[in-house]
Amino acid sequence: MRVLHVNVSAARGGGVEVFLHDLIAWQRARGLKVALFAETRTEGREEEELCLVQRPEWQPTLLMRDRACEEALARFSRRFRPDVVHVHNV
Repeated sequence: MRVLHVNVSAARGGGVEVFLHDLIAWQRARGLKVALFAETRTEGREEEELCLVQRPEWQPTLLMRDRACEEALARFSRRFRPDVVHVHNV
């Protein structure tokens, strides 16, 4: 099974993000293919199981309302092909 997690932040800072990263580790340990889509203040990047959209100012309301984020999520989803999308703190 392929699981895509979507969250406003990739940083492991708050309670939601701690849960998110623990859940990803738990799922991977059980053999699931897991990817993360989130925003970051630092350098954006896209890898096989990770897509970080760079945002100089953290504005969680923009993650799902910004054209660049929408396009990045659509492109990443098409490439990763998730069976399940788990949306967290959005």
